[in-house]
Amino acid sequence: MADIVLICPGCNKETRFSEYAAEESTVCPTCGATIKRPATEKSTRLKIRRIEHSEQEARLSGKDAAKPSAQDNATQVAASASTVTQMRSVLGNVHKARTITKGPSVIWAWVGFLLLSGLLVGWQYQFKGDRQLMGYYYWIRNGVGGIFWLMVMITAFEDTMTQGMLCLLLPFYIVYYVFVRLEMYWLRGVFAGVFVGICAEMYFIPNEALLTYAQGNLNV
Repeated sequence: MADIVLICPGCNKETRFSEYAAEESTVCPTCGATIKRPATEKSTRLKIRRIEHSEQEARLSGKDAAKPSAQDNATQVAASASTVTQMRSVLGNVHKARTITKGPSVIWAWVGFLLLSGLLVGWQYQFKGDRQLMGYYYWIRNGVGGIFWLMVMITAFEDTMTQGMLCLLLPFYIVYYVFVRLEMYWLRGVFAGVFVGICAEMYFIPNEALLTYAQGNLNV
């Protein structure tokens, strides 16, 4: 997700800022208090790129300017190297923290994916000739898929209005959003399980598959 939510120490209200932002603090839009932003992986990478870019510009513009002394050059290089090293250390710590936090979520995502995809695909394989049992299958698929589709949409709109509208108006963008931007891994696993089940319908029950139904509506 592209936004990080913080609680203002002055008014105890939520405020959001982009994890891509490189600034170290933000101002609460409600009370005007200064809120210190935690270091994020993307913001730290952005800071490193800005330092390297400014150094490159300084080297290019230095051709026409007066040449600094060797001692000044050495001091500036050492300071820049120290800053970049510190930021890379912060970046490593952030990455380690995210890895530790992500571990259990990834496990639950795989569990949800395997259980749900196995249930849907196995049901199709075992009961594809039984219309009554397949009727129960459609209820399960539509119910579970609809609930988790709604949860993804809510998450996308909480992320940004743009992400929510893209997921709402572009059917295949939601697949990109879930597998690339969404950091709720258990929700990603459930969505992937439903997605695999829907794709498997084209093999086991092609005439009654959801994708076949959607294609027929588009051709009308």
